[in-house]
Amino acid sequence: MRLIACVGLTLITACSHAAAPASEAAPGQWQSFTGNWIATGRRSTIRLGLDRYASIADLEGTMLLSGANRPARGFRGEAIVFNDTGAGA
Repeated sequence: MRLIACVGLTLITACSHAAAPASEAAPGQWQSFTGNWIATGRRSTIRLGLDRYASIADLEGTMLLSGANRPARGFRGEAIVFNDTGAGA
């Protein structure tokens, strides 16, 4: 019984097709893809007057790309974001 299971597992592994690597763009050529970034972090907000606030967010997480020409890699992303309601930034 063990022999049959080992042979079956070997055949399944040997006959499976590996995913083809994504094609690389020629230098200067654009590639289209989309992505999702799942991030966690923290945000600190301070009041700068009656109707004005500023905040800083420190975020990090995993970026997953999709599309026909996506790079065949995962990425780790990190961002520090500043927001000021008075300046609109």
